[in-house]
Amino acid sequence: MEPSIRIIPAEGRTAVDVDPTTLTRASGKRVLWHCATCLNEWRSVVAVRTNGSGCPECATHGYQESRPGHVYLLSRNRDGTEQRKVGITNVPKVRIGQLRRTGWRLIEISVPMDGALTRDVERRFLAALDGAGINRRAKPADITYDPGHTETWAYEQFPVDHISEVLAIAGVEAGTGGTTQPQGTGR
Repeated sequence: MEPSIRIIPAEGRTAVDVDPTTLTRASGKRVLWHCATCLNEWRSVVAVRTNGSGCPECATHGYQESRPGHVYLLSRNRDGTEQRKVGITNVPKVRIGQLRRTGWRLIEISVPMDGALTRDVERRFLAALDGAGINRRAKPADITYDPGHTETWAYEQFPVDHISEVLAIAGVEAGTGGTTQPQGTGR
């Protein structure tokens, strides 16, 4: 493991509970990690860390809650089925560009919001999809697999046309950092 990262005891646990000498590189145990570089603490499975995953706040890729985030809403027609995708990103121009290559079209994107709030909006919205019985993980024939496929659903099952609807479903009022930019203005 990289020297700047060490296992620390989880809240309410003693150091014996996370003694690194009792864990193997392939352990499925979820432990609390501490980054000596940025002082971030996060939970991750030992096997994930030993396979090269580092501190999520120091990472130069992936979503980072410590940075401003955006919620985006995309659409595409795949095999006659209108699809929607909701997601989050710190770098809209890059993420939307990646998704355009798989046929997605930007409907709307939020202005920058607090990164943790942005993550919470996504989690709450996806929970609402689950609560409505939309099976996002089954990869049905009408939802083609590609990056972020678990954030994709058939529009007819759950029609959403604006970021303001995503925010409302997630229980976040527009004006708490959730104003939107119309189609085609993603940065």
